Amino acid sequence: MYPPRLIERYYRILSSVFRKKVKELGSEYYETKDIPFKVIKQDINGTEFSINNNTFMLTMLGNHQIENAICAIKTLYVLREEGKIKISDEEIYEIFTLSAI
Repeated sequence: MYPPRLIERYYRILSSVFRKKVKELGSEYYETKDIPFKVIKQDINGTEFSINNNTFMLTMLGNHQIENAICAIKTLYVLREEGKIKISDEEIYEIFTLSAI
């Protein structure tokens, strides 16, 4: 396993490269670490967490899995805001709830 300081250093380098490229493309840059979440329950059956009072369920354990889900959720919200997809909050919730069955 890599030392945390080394991981943080590489993260800062990669983040600056991504931010620069996104700016060149005229797009926006989002980071899952900037989106607050709360773990409600985590056990052998999975992880229940909330974002902005919306609760989601994953069959996978670990905060990194929550971050992956947050990335997917944020992507759906952005695409919806840009008018590229039509999806309700309920449908987004169902995607994660159904994946937990």
